[in-house]
Amino acid sequence: QYQYDFELTGYIPLIDMKLIMVLNQFFSTSEVIETGTVNRNDYICTQEQLFFNDQCQNILDEYYERNLNESKKGRATSLGGIERLRGYPEGRFFDEHTNFRGIEFRYYFDSVDLDFDIIFAKGFLAEFQIAGFYEQGTVSPSLDKNFWNNFKDSYGLGIRLITGSAVARIDVGFSDEGSATTAYWDYPF
Repeated sequence: QYQYDFELTGYIPLIDMKLIMVLNQFFSTSEVIETGTVNRNDYICTQEQLFFNDQCQNILDEYYERNLNESKKGRATSLGGIERLRGYPEGRFFDEHTNFRGIEFRYYFDSVDLDFDIIFAKGFLAEFQIAGFYEQGTVSPSLDKNFWNNFKDSYGLGIRLITGSAVARIDVGFSDEGSATTAYWDYPF
């Protein structure tokens, strides 16, 4: 399969370069070049399995059909986790097409010059940042009207430590399924 990702990000300074609004639109799609293979023989119950569970073959038949259908589909970039829809677990939503949009307000505190050298980064401490974000995303097997209407929401707050060589961040995102905390190096978008 091929996977195509398209991303557009804009930065709009709002208050003396201290508050920056970041807008992000992301679209991912996939194209199947060659259908995968699913071996039917891998989904046959043994006599022993049937003895312990007489529904074994029905369960494996359903599993086989699902995997056979999945082998014909592509998979675009998933939603949920460290970059998109941070209020959900990593990889929570996936299908053949992905649509995501997000807005983040990043407030920069005054910079501090402090030399440091630790295992994974060195340089100087540049800035602290606090961010509030709101995101929407959807996945779909087709590009019909539901793809453009059926969005899941995520919102939250984050703190960032920006150095000359890296950005460390902790984000707490909320959604209708609960919350998720992300600790990661780099911006989400």
